[in-house]
Amino acid sequence: MNKRVYEILKFIVEENGRTNLKEISIVTKANERTIRYDIEKINEIFESQGISLIQKQSKGEFYHENIEEINIFIKSNFKEIFFNEHRQL
Repeated sequence: MNKRVYEILKFIVEENGRTNLKEISIVTKANERTIRYDIEKINEIFESQGISLIQKQSKGEFYHENIEEINIFIKSNFKEIFFNEHRQL
């Protein structure tokens, strides 16, 4: 879990669960292949925790049906990452 994963999840929430690779790529400043890989990893974690998966809609488009699940996941998993980044600064 890293800052880019956090940015992807926050962006999905901000877009009410619907977005696409190009938009995420612009926001995170990462290439589309990297975003695909990150979403695959996110889904592996979601699956292991019983959270509904980020669904691929059509080519390059994604949807998550329950953004509240993502909000809860963010709140419970990203405090330590940003605390450590802040501490290093």
